Amino acid sequence: MELFPCIILISTPYAYLSYTTTTLKQGDSAHVELIRMYQGSPFNGYVFKIRNISSRKKLEIDVRNITVGDPNQAVLSQSDEAVLFPKGKGPQETLVRVVAKNSATSRDVILAMEVEEPKENSKGSE
Repeated sequence: MELFPCIILISTPYAYLSYTTTTLKQGDSAHVELIRMYQGSPFNGYVFKIRNISSRKKLEIDVRNITVGDPNQAVLSQSDEAVLFPKGKGPQETLVRVVAKNSATSRDVILAMEVEEPKENSKGSE
């Protein structure tokens, strides 16, 4: 499994092709960019940069629920940060790395993310 250490170091292992891409996806709370893709046998690898663009909400990334296609072809996944915070409150971006069987494509990757609403401080009388 020589691919995963190379994905972490952003280098290219022997017998794999490496591509730098500019695929962008953006929602209300997250900006996702596929920054690197590895193709080879028997695995493909993907490196995504995820950024929290919300000014108030936390973004949680659950690597245990990342899927690649149906049936799931993901072999393993890893994230530098599990929670992305709003600006000024902690880490706002992370890299997520996914290794899948080589029959998978980057369009098959479904990243598991959840937006957490901020807790309201209630000052009510009883």
